[in-house]
Amino acid sequence: MSSWIYLNSTSNIDALALSAVLNASDKCFNVVKQSRFNFVLEGHPKIEQYGHPSKDDDVICISTDNSSFSELCDKIATQLAIDATEFTPFIPVRSKMTSSIGEIIGNSKILIILEKPNDDEAIDVFLIDAIVQGLNAKGYEAIQTGFEALPHIRKSYDLRGFDSLQILHNFDSVSQIITNSSFWQILSKYLNKSCYVVSDVPNPTMEMSGIAKSNTVINQISNSIQHGK
Repeated sequence: MSSWIYLNSTSNIDALALSAVLNASDKCFNVVKQSRFNFVLEGHPKIEQYGHPSKDDDVICISTDNSSFSELCDKIATQLAIDATEFTPFIPVRSKMTSSIGEIIGNSKILIILEKPNDDEAIDVFLIDAIVQGLNAKGYEAIQTGFEALPHIRKSYDLRGFDSLQILHNFDSVSQIITNSSFWQILSKYLNKSCYVVSDVPNPTMEMSGIAKSNTVINQISNSIQHGK
């Protein structure tokens, strides 16, 4: 009888680490289904059953903490007795999007992914807005996906609520991600995309003003797009 893995977490980063560890194994596993992790785990080639165990099945509870992604992978691998040192998550392939969406997106280079922040966090929307306006002035168009209740960033194509990964899979022109999410920061590495993370609203006593910071980021992202980095 195969044991089941239960991920005792609410974080997509932990699910991504589990995905990477399973991907490094030479055998398949059963994983307890949690709807919040469908985006990351559903369709994984090393998951034999993704569902719910019976009352007689053994369940291995995987616990995580606030370690770095590589440390998370190491700890999960240890708990599952998987002998590996390199971990790459399985990234599900998304379906084709309609041609009408393609016409809207065109050759946009930038994808803004704004996820719902934690209760003790706030997104620096003004900085993101300034960055997007500056990049737009340089001729770079942006798309916005993510949490629908967050504000729409001016001069970006509004696709809030759409599948961000589906857009990244379908449109190679997108080379830069702007986000408030550590999950997308980690995933961008495996998608071969550059990523700029806007974290909490900055302290107003910081030496660099909002305008100066936005100009610095605009130049960084512009150079990254130009040089394909």
